[in-house]
Amino acid sequence: MGAKHLSKRKNWQTVTSAKVAKNEKRTRTLLVESLNSKKFEITIKPIVLIGKLTLKPELVVKNPRTGAKVIIDDKLGNNGGNAHERCYKYCTGKVEKAGYKPLIIFSGKTFASKKPYSYKDKKGKKIKVNPQRYRDEFEELLDPEQYFILTGNNGKDLCDKIEELLTQ
Repeated sequence: MGAKHLSKRKNWQTVTSAKVAKNEKRTRTLLVESLNSKKFEITIKPIVLIGKLTLKPELVVKNPRTGAKVIIDDKLGNNGGNAHERCYKYCTGKVEKAGYKPLIIFSGKTFASKKPYSYKDKKGKKIKVNPQRYRDEFEELLDPEQYFILTGNNGKDLCDKIEELLTQ
């Protein structure tokens, strides 16, 4: 396959990136429209420096009255995978010492489905996904206030959680 042909074909990263961008926009829109803009400052796609590490979360929400800040990363999963593993860096002591309360939003059927499911990969191989395995991992590695599973009908609960984190 020539370079020209390769540059024009769609690969899984291109398709997934579009889905992730759509999901992030949906989450941003939900939070910007639902959180009280008179009470909270929302920064979209900020660059956050933690020591020598540069983090690029989806949002930082700040309560200017108290100075409390929530750093939000949004992970979409629909076909299993390891997207969730890239969020744990937000839940370190150094992030909290820098003044941020981490909140990871997990959405998509990989995290939210009540039952195991399967899909076929590009080669037609059946891949099984057990969402409970992911939720069990979150319960073991994260504190309850550090994550939220967004199902599509619990957006108000997410906003309530953020407000609670910012007013504690």
